[in-house]
Amino acid sequence: MYDALDIEHDVNKAMGILKKIFTAIPPSTKKDAEQLESFYQQILWILFSYKSRQVGFEEAAGQGRLDLVLETLDRYYIFELIINTKDKADGTDVLEKMASEALSQIDLNRYADRYALASKSVVKLGIVFSAKTTYRFFIWMSCDYNSILMD
Repeated sequence: MYDALDIEHDVNKAMGILKKIFTAIPPSTKKDAEQLESFYQQILWILFSYKSRQVGFEEAAGQGRLDLVLETLDRYYIFELIINTKDKADGTDVLEKMASEALSQIDLNRYADRYALASKSVVKLGIVFSAKTTYRFFIWMSCDYNSILMD
């Protein structure tokens, strides 16, 4: 999974691997969205820190705290996690909107500003998890941040 991001720069492949991992994790007893977000952050931190020491979560950045950042050889991946507390009947369009809102939160809180002068690309990822279903990993969206930083 780390190699998919670090070497191949294949976000879809990495997220597909994460989706399989999260689907296999037994349901959490945590019901509060904030607790669930922390739970998922910690799992991501463990998975990424296995291959890289350059992983941080809840780091002060911009106008808040980013959920998770992964630094690879030539990229920073900024993750924003959202917990869907609604019923599983929500359609893909609702989940995509939530993932898009996660990307917007990265923009609004200016999380990528601290990496603007680095000689690496910045990729932002919005991931939506479910609080109610056993299929916990719904959807993700990504965007290369460099074009946004140049505006």
